[in-house]
Amino acid sequence: MIKRLRKLFYFLLIFTGASLVANAWITRDHVTGAAPPLPLDQRIHYRNDADRPTTGSAQNAPTLVYFYASWCPICKVDLPAVESLAGSYPVVAVAMQSGNDAEVLAHRIEQDFDLDIINDETGELSRAFGVRGVPTAFVVEDDSNIRFSTQGFSGWIGYWSRMLLADWF
Repeated sequence: MIKRLRKLFYFLLIFTGASLVANAWITRDHVTGAAPPLPLDQRIHYRNDADRPTTGSAQNAPTLVYFYASWCPICKVDLPAVESLAGSYPVVAVAMQSGNDAEVLAHRIEQDFDLDIINDETGELSRAFGVRGVPTAFVVEDDSNIRFSTQGFSGWIGYWSRMLLADWF
């Protein structure tokens, strides 16, 4: 029994280390330090639920800035995990090169998710953040400092762990 636990511990240690190294390599071009300003006045969709925290309303709470694309199959799988955060933390979804406002809103309805959405039709905001692929997420602290970034599928545990670390420490 102890031998199995030891093997499991070593496996988890190696897996975690490899994941951290891979994430550092993948996100090497992401912007660090001060986050580029988000054009929140250009949101094309606002969350419907008044009980959810709105961006900027939760004092001292980190914000998840999530870059996705309507044509991205991984984003479709990842969106429910991102939306699960919206009940506890501010979340802004940026639709990267996904068409005009009407097309982005049609995709939102089709996928049935409820997040604040900024349409980055030209990719200008994505370039400012150094985004090279989707899905990509940034955890931005209340002082506009980028705390974490990740690219690719992160899932529920990946997003929640980053948000909790930014919130607690």
